[in-house]
Amino acid sequence: MSKYMFLFRGGSDMQQASPADQQSNMMKWKVWMDDIAAKGKLHGGEPLSYGAGKVLSGRAMKMTDGPFAEGKEIVGGYLIVDAKDMTSALPLLGECLSIADELALSPDALPGRGARADPRVRIL
Repeated sequence: MSKYMFLFRGGSDMQQASPADQQSNMMKWKVWMDDIAAKGKLHGGEPLSYGAGKVLSGRAMKMTDGPFAEGKEIVGGYLIVDAKDMTSALPLLGECLSIADELALSPDALPGRGARADPRVRIL
């Protein structure tokens, strides 16, 4: 088995959503991830915080706030799944495509780069 990383981009509009809409959205994510876990394919994953990052630069390791990006560019989280190959990994996306703005797959997950995916899935 190989490990594939799904990066979830966008979704910053959920920060302005009502608490009920946020809860409904989170339940969709939970149902989708529980399904992958039930198949024994979930290896791990985490949500990422918005606006809490720091950038270290130069030899002096100067720390500044950031990085900042447009909402559509923000990586909101990631999931690592186990799959035999890209063709086996793509079906695991399932319902996620109805709740995520965009997904990206890690480059190590692409032995032949032959699989064609939904246009919302970007191959890095």
